[in-house]
Amino acid sequence: MVSIVPMAGQGSRFMQEGYRLPKPFIPILGMPMFLAALRSFPDAEKYVFLCRESFLHQYPFEREIRRHYGNAKIIPVRQDTQGQACTCLLAEKEMLHEGELLISSIDYQIVYPRDVFEALRADQSVDAIVFTFHLNPMENKNPEGFAYCRIEGNRVIEVVEKKTISDTPENDHAVVGSFYYRRAKEFCSSAKGMMEKDVRVNGEFYVGTSLNQLIKRGADVRILPVDKFICFGTPFELNVFHAWEEYFFAEKEHPYQGSPVEKHP
Repeated sequence: MVSIVPMAGQGSRFMQEGYRLPKPFIPILGMPMFLAALRSFPDAEKYVFLCRESFLHQYPFEREIRRHYGNAKIIPVRQDTQGQACTCLLAEKEMLHEGELLISSIDYQIVYPRDVFEALRADQSVDAIVFTFHLNPMENKNPEGFAYCRIEGNRVIEVVEKKTISDTPENDHAVVGSFYYRRAKEFCSSAKGMMEKDVRVNGEFYVGTSLNQLIKRGADVRILPVDKFICFGTPFELNVFHAWEEYFFAEKEHPYQGSPVEKHP
């Protein structure tokens, strides 16, 4: 499986709050944010990082990535793209000869049922998997900041971006931001199809929205509800995380002391 890791954004909200490091490098749990996130995702045989070119020149991005992922492919992104799907397509050559694909962002951690993921992965009839969660009270204050899956059973029939699909969004399956494709080429074809039809949300092309192209072709796309979704994608969320992190690390006997996730070999 190849893991595509887009981290080419400006991180403008953090810059506005006075953070000097690029967002992927901001420390959390004693390590760079991107590493804390990746350690919670399914492991892959190959990693492709899409990094903002200016950050590659200004900070030791490549050195830090290769400390942990020595054989990773690093692709510089020279300018802003028209959305995450466009950014991921910059790695198309790295995907064409691969089978399975995982796309994930670097500003959250997940705790997910690994046995369920592996069972879905082993089911050859499943074409793609969307990791989902239910909004907590803090997230429910801005429910239209998320994407949602319309489902029949556990099968996704539509992904709706930045718009609620019911009057009770806390009961719906919100999209984490991690996506699995059995065949990497199907992401490429569906993303290109979305762009050809100019299907944008708020002016951008989203990975989640591109799944609708696959669904229309009859693909079997499933949800995978995670046990925990821990987001630190904004300065406020990161400050909340750090506040609890400081508390739990101080309580040596507390059962939550330490990282909420561990890397599995």
